[in-house]
Amino acid sequence: MSRTIANCEDVSGVDSRHAVTLVCLYRQVLSILLSFAIVLLVTTDPATARGSSLCRKDLVDAALAGQRGYEIDRAVFFDEVRRGPFPGYLYEGQVEGLDAILNYWDQHRELKDIRWLAYLLGTAFHETARTIGPIRETRANTDEQAYQRLKRHFGTVKAYFRKHPKTGFSYFGRGLVQLTWADNYIALGKLLGVGLMFFLGPGEVMTLKWAVPIIFEGMIRGSFVPGHCLPRYFHDGSAEWTSARYIVNGTDKRKLIAGYGQTFLAALEKARVTPGTKSTPEPEKPAEPEMLEKKTPDVQPSDLKELGARIADLEANLDKVPELTTTVQSLRGDLRKLSARLDGIEASVSEPQGELQALYTNMLSSTENAIERQEAILERLKELQAGPTARPAPSE
Repeated sequence: MSRTIANCEDVSGVDSRHAVTLVCLYRQVLSILLSFAIVLLVTTDPATARGSSLCRKDLVDAALAGQRGYEIDRAVFFDEVRRGPFPGYLYEGQVEGLDAILNYWDQHRELKDIRWLAYLLGTAFHETARTIGPIRETRANTDEQAYQRLKRHFGTVKAYFRKHPKTGFSYFGRGLVQLTWADNYIALGKLLGVGLMFFLGPGEVMTLKWAVPIIFEGMIRGSFVPGHCLPRYFHDGSAEWTSARYIVNGTDKRKLIAGYGQTFLAALEKARVTPGTKSTPEPEKPAEPEMLEKKTPDVQPSDLKELGARIADLEANLDKVPELTTTVQSLRGDLRKLSARLDGIEASVSEPQGELQALYTNMLSSTENAIERQEAILERLKELQAGPTARPAPSE
């Protein structure tokens, strides 16, 4: 066939030169279409194409048809998740976050596949640094702090968190699933029927009122990454725990998050009951002081190690910024005291857990403030050394 197409004159049974030209053109077009079809067959995974189609609105709506016939016994669920993935206890904020997620699940009985809930919980557990509460990217306390931390980390302003010229807001990660990019803030607002609310007021994403619907609808509908949604990875007898990470963030930590999801699934399966059979545990009585169980402290050694590294960064620049010497020495002394109290907590249950957390939080805030002051002074020194006639390098 290749010879005949290459030599269009060589077409048997055709006398007219015009007819030969038409036959030649027809064969060339056919050859191109055939080549294109071969490329598609070679490069396209049929399973991938089918999976992507499962995120079509009509198919997602079909998956949501009907009502589920079970409930989650929260007393059982909380008992189970304390054993894993949580470290034996739950903070008030974690309980509040889990309750908000379960409330949404209870209110939407069209959500039937318990694996969806399990993987969503695993995602929220990871994306919020185990807090199960809306957080800003870098775990900053304010929008400006998050923006400055990202700017320092990347050494420049990346497109996704660049302040928008119309609103002045930075659309870095927020919420239970780290919603990023201005376009996604707009898209999720439209999906939830609130228009431009998230775009004009990104702080709304930091409330459980909206963070919970965002993670549910975004993961179910495939709004975070088109073509990747919960119905694609969990349907019928199929469950792709590691591949499901594509719903939010490619392959990042996919095995770790799959493990979290499966742990939550085990807890949910044990807590699954038929309607009307939930347990009603008796109110807990306060334990006597001598009977209190030993608790893992709120502040972990890894937290202090990270804080120590930040203080070491400050110490490294004291020769250039000596005015911070007293502040840094005070922080180092406080860190030693906090470390000593943390080391002794395993032997004593009388140590106030909340007090240690408060001390750590105050130290972290003071350290961040010192870092910002030091960086501002170093930047000013650099400008002075450059001289008044120095011109800034042209931007790329």
